[in-house]
Amino acid sequence: MLYFFPAVLLIVWPFYPESPYYLMKKGRIEDARKSLQRIHGSKDPDYVEIELKRIQSNVQESDEFMKTAAVNGPAFYQIFRGVHRVLERLKVIDISDEL
Repeated sequence: MLYFFPAVLLIVWPFYPESPYYLMKKGRIEDARKSLQRIHGSKDPDYVEIELKRIQSNVQESDEFMKTAAVNGPAFYQIFRGVHRVLERLKVIDISDEL
């Protein structure tokens, strides 16, 4: 009984669609669109386009953040340098702009 749930997951895992975020990050936009349609079951092209734009902006922000983090050194080192606090403040400002 202990292995029932993991066994079920392993059986149905190949049928799960790939993550639209992962596909967008790899540049496979059409596959991301198909995955979104499969996940949400929505044939509404406006909804899918809005979601694709949102995911694309998240991918771009993530890439920019990673570049900034790479310039400022490893994340563990940033804790002691104060860079982490600056990046967190920028996130809070960015979030407050959306409200």
